[in-house]
Amino acid sequence: MDHSNSNNNNNTNTNETSLEALDEYYQIFLIILYSFTACFAFISNLLTIIVIWKGKRCSRDLRKFLINLSVADLLMAIFTIPFTYTNYMLGRWIFFPSLCSIVNFAQLTTITVSIYTLIAIAIDRYMAIVHPLKKSKSWFKRHRTLIVILIWILGLLLGLLQFIASETKTFIHKHDEYISCDERWKPQSIEGKLYTAFIFATTFAMP
Repeated sequence: MDHSNSNNNNNTNTNETSLEALDEYYQIFLIILYSFTACFAFISNLLTIIVIWKGKRCSRDLRKFLINLSVADLLMAIFTIPFTYTNYMLGRWIFFPSLCSIVNFAQLTTITVSIYTLIAIAIDRYMAIVHPLKKSKSWFKRHRTLIVILIWILGLLLGLLQFIASETKTFIHKHDEYISCDERWKPQSIEGKLYTAFIFATTFAMP
């Protein structure tokens, strides 16, 4: 009987802690750490935008790209850090169900904009240094605003896919009902694998 009760107690304890990825002390530590990170990211990117916008010494060639990058990183800090670490620590979605698709949309949009803005900066600097006299360099220089707009269009389109693919699901844990924020595909489905491969290619492999 004692051995059976011990096993039951162990199983009960496992069930109680299996939903949350970390114990209470680690959660408190991460809350402090991520809160500091979120505040630092928000303030630093906001100050960067102000300095670049008003600063006279900042290169005019890169001003639009740098402001765009800071805006994307600022939005990423707002929509990624608070929701991601909370969802990971608690093992469930505690926010409004409607925010699930919105947050995932904002996350992928800002990540995409940040990545492709860095690519645009790299191309701009390459053309300016290696091929300063080429016509393609002057075209790139004249159309920086258009490039920024195209980057946001790409980010919004990919974000829209994530918005459509995201949904909240209910699950039962220890007789209680919880909500998770997941993609609508079934586990290991062909659609899910293709979608993951596409997002990986456009946001990581190709850049």
